[in-house]
Amino acid sequence: MLSISVVALAWLVFLQTLSTALDPTLEGTWQVWKATHNKEYALDEESFRRAVWEENLQMIQDHNSQADRGKHTYKLGMNHFGDLTNEEINERLDCLLPDMDLATLKNVVVFKSSKNPQIPTGVDWRAKGAVTEVKDQVSAE
Repeated sequence: MLSISVVALAWLVFLQTLSTALDPTLEGTWQVWKATHNKEYALDEESFRRAVWEENLQMIQDHNSQADRGKHTYKLGMNHFGDLTNEEINERLDCLLPDMDLATLKNVVVFKSSKNPQIPTGVDWRAKGAVTEVKDQVSAE
């Protein structure tokens, strides 16, 4: 019983630490983001999700600032994954990552280059029907 109390107390201290570390100037932005993406949390989860969201927002802002200075050729935007940790995103999208062990064991295709390649300057794969519609991408407006 004592160990459960200690764990519960540690959890409450952790949540309090998160809530005091949150940036109060982002409250309105956080509320708009939650409403936009239909996010609702249990009371004990809200502070954690907010802290993750703020950390992701800071990473996006840092990246975009570097992009403005020419370090990157693209910019990032906040989307519906903004309240997830990298580990949680990797778990959700794991189905998109190839299992290299299986890929190396069977169905391996070796690329053979041509001695006389006729490579076009560009290919619109949409026109060829080779790509599907976007599955999970939200416009960052």
